[in-house]
Amino acid sequence: MAAMIPEFPRWTPFMPNALGDSLQFAPLPPRSDFSEFVSKLDIGDVRARFGFPVEAESLWPLLAPRIPDCRAIGAWNGRSLVGAGMLAKFAPGQWEFALIVRSDLKRRRIGTALVHHAFAKARALGAGEVVAHVRSDNTAARGLVRSLGFVAVGGPGLEQFYAARLSTEQTVG
Repeated sequence: MAAMIPEFPRWTPFMPNALGDSLQFAPLPPRSDFSEFVSKLDIGDVRARFGFPVEAESLWPLLAPRIPDCRAIGAWNGRSLVGAGMLAKFAPGQWEFALIVRSDLKRRRIGTALVHHAFAKARALGAGEVVAHVRSDNTAARGLVRSLGFVAVGGPGLEQFYAARLSTEQTVG
């Protein structure tokens, strides 16, 4: 039996975070120097996000692939990249979202703010649903997606699939 996926509720245009009002969102520029960001990622967090350890020079194509229908989003605190997300077209009307936040800045609502921004972007791109593929051992990401209205819809073994329907009333944040 398929899980019922509730509509993601309306949210406020700006999600407060522990860094204050300085958190901004912008596309991740190609060939950006994000060595500081990578240096602040714990190997366990990289493994939880990608399923394997990744060298710094190999991380960029995973965070910002140069393919059509893919949007790489950076969460910036001033000039520092503090989180990165990828929004990619998965199917008609459906976009996939994935993210990683600097390990030293976790639990400060940066991931939550990134998801809200991605939902607004996905809605503007015509999405009715956003999906997330989360490793079953990534308890932080599983908790985040569930807290934001995603519903588990299946998945084999180590990977679990979640989906959230987007409301037509959502505002850009």
